[in-house]
Amino acid sequence: MNKINTKSPQEQFEEQRQMLLNRGKFVEKDCTVSMFGANLYGILVALPFVTAVILAFVFGVNSVRHIVSFSIDLIIFAGILILSIPVHEGLHALFWGLARGSFKGIRFGVVVRALTPFCACAYPFRRIQYLIGLIAPFLVLAIGLCVAACLTGFWVLCAAAATNALLAGGDLLIAFRLIFSKGKYFLDHPERCGFVAFIEEKT
Repeated sequence: MNKINTKSPQEQFEEQRQMLLNRGKFVEKDCTVSMFGANLYGILVALPFVTAVILAFVFGVNSVRHIVSFSIDLIIFAGILILSIPVHEGLHALFWGLARGSFKGIRFGVVVRALTPFCACAYPFRRIQYLIGLIAPFLVLAIGLCVAACLTGFWVLCAAAATNALLAGGDLLIAFRLIFSKGKYFLDHPERCGFVAFIEEKT
């Protein structure tokens, strides 16, 4: 019979952290930001992508679909955004699990004080594994909807793509930090936005 894991996310994080440090050849570097910082800087990081989505739609379609009913379009827009929230977190989990070859350690939650849902993993990643899961929601929900908007000329899809690009700002911020961080393994932090990088010591 498999034992039920009753350890808290922080306990699981510390356990994995110590396992890496006990190997004796890694030093750690904290690459996290607070939830407030992630939201603030994430918006700034996302703005160029939001602008690109809108410009791609404006210059990429021959004719914008006429608004038949503005209220119906708003309902469709709201429905897409509501569905985007669980899909966003599910894409993190799906692509992290596929990249690692295991869904073990993946968990979902909500930061109550910020009303922010999240998906995290208790086990360390290689750089490319972590990056794939980080940017998956942006690629599917922002870029994917942008392409759909350009193909259909439906402004609601463009608005949803731009909004999803903005919502992925925190992920993009972490992804850029990951790309430019040294390290062999990267451990998702259980309480802050970002990761701890484990860098091999030179001998």
